[in-house]
Amino acid sequence: MIVDNGFPYRLYGAQQDNTTISVPAWSDVNTLYPKQHWLNVGGCETGPIALDPDRPHITYAGCYGGVMDRYDLQSGQRRNIMLYPQLQLGMAASDLRHRFQWVSPMLVSAHDNRVLYHGSQYVNRSQDEGVTWETISPDLTTNNPEHQVQSGGPINADVTGVEIYNVVFSIAESPTNGDEIWAGTDDGRVHVTLNRGGSWRDVTPPQMPELGTVDEIEVSLHQAGRAYVAVQRYRMDDFSPYIFRTDDFGASWTLITDGLPGDHPVRTVREDPVRPGLLFAGTEYGVFVSFDAGDSWQSLQRNLPITPVTGMRVAHDDLIISTQGRSFWILDDISPLREIEDAVAAGTHLFAPRNAVRLSNVGAAGLSELNPDPAPAGALIHYYLAGEPEGDIRIEVVDGSGEAVRVFASDSAAAEEADGEQITKAAGLNRIAWTLSYGGPELPEGSVV
Repeated sequence: MIVDNGFPYRLYGAQQDNTTISVPAWSDVNTLYPKQHWLNVGGCETGPIALDPDRPHITYAGCYGGVMDRYDLQSGQRRNIMLYPQLQLGMAASDLRHRFQWVSPMLVSAHDNRVLYHGSQYVNRSQDEGVTWETISPDLTTNNPEHQVQSGGPINADVTGVEIYNVVFSIAESPTNGDEIWAGTDDGRVHVTLNRGGSWRDVTPPQMPELGTVDEIEVSLHQAGRAYVAVQRYRMDDFSPYIFRTDDFGASWTLITDGLPGDHPVRTVREDPVRPGLLFAGTEYGVFVSFDAGDSWQSLQRNLPITPVTGMRVAHDDLIISTQGRSFWILDDISPLREIEDAVAAGTHLFAPRNAVRLSNVGAAGLSELNPDPAPAGALIHYYLAGEPEGDIRIEVVDGSGEAVRVFASDSAAAEEADGEQITKAAGLNRIAWTLSYGGPELPEGSVV
């Protein structure tokens, strides 16, 4: 699952037995019906999807067997850019030049949007948007012939690609250094190159469970040498959580699962790009958060249904996830999580609001059960109270000259007198959604509007 930098930003993912799909984070005032802005972005049910978030009209979408499309959503041109033509359906993995799993990873470089990476048993690279390809790594898997036989039978062989094993399952690029590329496999191997594929080192964690699937690698934006690896092994009847952290490019590793339930396999881990040490983990049952780089975890489930979290992004001050069977979900405005320790220590805290945009209206005009549940329009103002105060609280929004343009008060009479809004004063985190509108005009006594 990925997102772009549009306004509103869009979410991209793949739907089993359906299509790839892109949907907006919220629907604007010109929306007539919810599906109006849904897009098929190439590939097929498996995905994945890759793009430059600043050039989202060009998407790269996969399908099983290593098929990949370059899709120009503006012109409608769709081109097959598969790195090697082969029909793998029903074949033994050992007979294939490239072993592609059902969902083979792909990535657009954050440092050059013409550069693509695609995983088979190798890391493969294109430097011209998929026109030509080169293999930049050796076989990074265990390459065990016993795991590459034809499966299925006795009448029909398996023919989907799910049965293809010994493959690169995840690829990650450093957000600060385009020479640093990581790769993880579905048979428990982790490799890194610091020279754009010139040479690779096996940096597999010593505690890696046998044949664990390296589901995701997250390279830190904040600290050179730091990376996080999420590993799942539930297909081997091992439901333990595995997240590893390195601070030295894989020379040493720490298992960081304290606080995660022992039967919650981990599929994804993401780092907050703003606050160092703030992490999010997606498990087979929900979402967890860490404020200390993974040394300890706690639930962030809230109203999220119990569901497998398959993908996760931290962008636009939101936490965005994809699930297996429960669609996309967004935790709107995680900026309070970046200051929560200061808030608890102070006892009373007004959080710095994120940037807000005034909109004439948000939401689809028609009524449908398919409508999204967007964040309240305007500015989200958060405040923390260690306990419910005996007296009333008051928050004022002032302009550059110090004049109050909007007043919020817990006392209803005070709010009404100031032509403002009543707010809560409950212990814990409270939120105001201000539409960026001012109070009404002062009217002459006796006026009726």
